[in-house]
Amino acid sequence: MSRIIINELYKEAYNADGTKRLGVYDKESFDISQIPYEGMKRLGAIFREGEEKYGYGYLDFAVGKRDYQLERANCALKHLLIYVDWLETGEYLGERKGGVIEDDLAKVAWFCVTQMEIERVEKRRQ
Repeated sequence: MSRIIINELYKEAYNADGTKRLGVYDKESFDISQIPYEGMKRLGAIFREGEEKYGYGYLDFAVGKRDYQLERANCALKHLLIYVDWLETGEYLGERKGGVIEDDLAKVAWFCVTQMEIERVEKRRQ
């Protein structure tokens, strides 16, 4: 995925002939520097977890598969509800692995980020 981001940034920063566009960085529609580092680390840990379970590029098969995407949305909603309940009650109802609670918010963020990428790929294929 980082290769995709770098390629997209490269396309936005350079003309087709390889010459740099002037002032392109002043006109970016996003600012990665504002994403908190701790959040990126937690999200990255969920991506690593998936890679270890399913292999690199494991999301490619999800493109165009609504049933899978809805299953992942349902799972993300479950993690969000577990987190909200924890905030309200102080009692954690989610899974624990080796005494450590799951990072429910990072799993919700994983779904959101991966679903945005799936949407991007699906639109490009239309």
